[in-house]
Amino acid sequence: MATDRLGELLENVVPDPRGPGVVVGLVGPDGSLETAARGMAVLEHDVPIADDTVFHLASLSKQFTAEAVQVLVREGAVGVDDPIADYLPWMPFKEVSVDQLIRHRSGLRDQWELVEAAGGRMEDVITTADLIELIRRQTALQDEPGARYAYSNTNYTLLGLLIETVTGERLDTFCRKQFFEPLGMDDTRFVDNHRAVVRRRASSYQRIADGYERIVLSYGTAGATSLHSTVTDLARWAAAVSSRESWRGTTYTGSDSYGWGVHIGEHAGHLKLWHAGADAGFRTHLAMVPGIGSAVVLGNFAELDPDPLADRVLGLIEPGRAEQLAGTYYCDELTAVVRVVLDEGGLALERPRYGRRTMTPAGERRFTVRTDDAESPEIALTFDQAGVELGYSTEGVRGLVFRRFEA
Repeated sequence: MATDRLGELLENVVPDPRGPGVVVGLVGPDGSLETAARGMAVLEHDVPIADDTVFHLASLSKQFTAEAVQVLVREGAVGVDDPIADYLPWMPFKEVSVDQLIRHRSGLRDQWELVEAAGGRMEDVITTADLIELIRRQTALQDEPGARYAYSNTNYTLLGLLIETVTGERLDTFCRKQFFEPLGMDDTRFVDNHRAVVRRRASSYQRIADGYERIVLSYGTAGATSLHSTVTDLARWAAAVSSRESWRGTTYTGSDSYGWGVHIGEHAGHLKLWHAGADAGFRTHLAMVPGIGSAVVLGNFAELDPDPLADRVLGLIEPGRAEQLAGTYYCDELTAVVRVVLDEGGLALERPRYGRRTMTPAGERRFTVRTDDAESPEIALTFDQAGVELGYSTEGVRGLVFRRFEA
């Protein structure tokens, strides 16, 4: 369901609705989904982005690979402390374990940086066989296994190969049976063939001086990347798995930790499990706040920063905040009143003679309100922790304070 409060978030993020763009989704604690989209999925054919547009997810794919490994661990087919070489005998580093791969503590060099160091270009066709050859030829690790967190795509390519070796199935086939089909994720698949036809797939772009240009992506590998999906399918995934304790695992927890294919952090005092992705012009983010809701961001232009946009979407679902902050506020300096009111599940600012304007989340207890004034196009609002004082600033007027007024 498309909503105005999400749509307003995208107007500044995607200033050109005829260029590439983004779709966002807000998943409620009950699994309900609100969406908004702005921009084009395929510029060459004027195809707009929609809820069923399929995006290459880049590194957001890793949590699906990790969950597939968890299935094998629960079945007893794989041990988390097993050396990966037990399953992939060609692996040159016999001491690296499955758990170390999952948590990016293997010490292995990153595969994409190895490709570039070898003179390859990221727009070249890069297959799993190419990556295996690069990994197989390595003679040294960057760190002792387990010693340090260092994000490396190599880890999840190896995990994808582990899954295929143990199950005898392609990664996509295994995940389809385990997750995609049971959850009704009909538009989700790992694409390990760069020639594959994917219906409704967005293309990727970047801005140039006189418009846009395509960024070619020809990956023939899956595990660390190459999952394709839609905002609707990812909402189903988030609703089904976000509250699983197993996402975090039992060690390395903390504000900057990495669990089973997800970063572990906080949002407004709540546990947040998240991952972003960036390949070619695709920019993606899935943030899950267990018991509260999730945010999905899928874009197809390289200049998009999906992380703050996901936080702004999450700001719309923090429990009880809207009700707590709604009220009437009075400023002594102006002898004026403003009202903060509930509006379609979010908040809006009412000012005399200016009417009602939607308040867009901009961080912890911070909001922005768009105006019609070209010189001061935005009002910045900040609530104190007690919800008693409301800071009010524009380009020309800073530091005004309105205090909650009880008639």
